[in-house]
Amino acid sequence: EFTEKTILEVYEEEKPYLIEYRGEFKGYRLQLTTVLPLSLVHHDSNMYSVPCEYVGLAVQIKAYAWEIIILREGKVISQHVRCFKRHQKIYNPWHYISALERKPGALRNGAPFKELMTLLPEVFSKVRNKLEAHKDGEKQFIAILRLVNKHGLDKVTNACNLAMAAGGCSAPLVERYLQPPGLLESHAYEFIQ
Repeated sequence: EFTEKTILEVYEEEKPYLIEYRGEFKGYRLQLTTVLPLSLVHHDSNMYSVPCEYVGLAVQIKAYAWEIIILREGKVISQHVRCFKRHQKIYNPWHYISALERKPGALRNGAPFKELMTLLPEVFSKVRNKLEAHKDGEKQFIAILRLVNKHGLDKVTNACNLAMAAGGCSAPLVERYLQPPGLLESHAYEFIQ
C-alpha cells in the first residue's frame, strides 16, 4: 500500500504501537503418566527413556516444541530432544547403567547400549579390551560405567587414563584414581597390578 516507502520506514512508524518483546514463549503440553517396565514413558507415538529407579512411578512429561522433559515430584529426571518420527524409542544409555548389574549381557545386546561406545571417550574402548582378558572383565567394565553416574564422565575418563598409563586396569584401580590426592598417595603401593 505504501509504494513510496520502504518496509523499514513503515516498520519504524509502526514500532511505537507494537507490543514490546518479552522474551521467548516457552509453551508446553503437560502429560501425567507412569514409567513403563522397560524404563520408558510414552508421548505421542514415541517412547523416551528415564532412569531405571523410576519404573512404575508416576511422572509428568513437559512436551515443548523441541524438547521433552520428564519430572518426578517437580525434579527433572530426564531430558530428550523431541523426536518427530513415529513409533521410535529414544534411549539415553546412562538411564540403564544400574540395570547392568542384574543383566550384564545387556551391555552387548541391549537396545539402549548399541551406541554407547561411540559416545564415550576412546580410553573406554581400551579399558574394555584390556578387561576382556579377565574372567569378570564385563562386570568390572560395568562397575567403571557406574562410576560415571557418581563422579561424572570427565573424572572417570581421567581415572581410566591414569590406570592405563600405570599399566593396569580394573574397576578398583580406576576407583582408587578417583580418590582425593592425599588418600591416593597413601594407597600408592597398591597400584601395581
